[in-house]
Amino acid sequence: MIPIIGDLIQSLVAPVGKIIDDVVMEPITKLQIQKELFLAQTQLYQKMMEQDQALNDAQSKIIIAEASSDSWLTKSWRPILMLVFTGLVVARWFGLSANIPQDIELELWTIIKIGVGGYVAGRSLEKIAGPIADALKS
Repeated sequence: MIPIIGDLIQSLVAPVGKIIDDVVMEPITKLQIQKELFLAQTQLYQKMMEQDQALNDAQSKIIIAEASSDSWLTKSWRPILMLVFTGLVVARWFGLSANIPQDIELELWTIIKIGVGGYVAGRSLEKIAGPIADALKS
């Protein structure tokens, strides 16, 4: 999400900077206006990053709530979905499912990579969290 919005901000700021260069003749005034434009752009990026962080925090809370749920289905639906997606990709590789277009296969593969990466990172953090907490207490 950030690259798209970052590109949007840049596409809005660049023409304004060009207008400033073309219209404002006095160098000191031009620098002051460019400084203000840069500060505004920086504030937009800051707000964008804050919104992205809030979204990431909300997503993390959802995943933690699912993982700590008492319901087997709530805990397991993501891993089951990952297995289904992996099965679809492997089936296509072996020619068992020619109905899956290549662009869909690539999307599934991206989801699998993100899911496995998140699982590996989560398990790694889970394993080192105890020793790190013990070391910090000492």
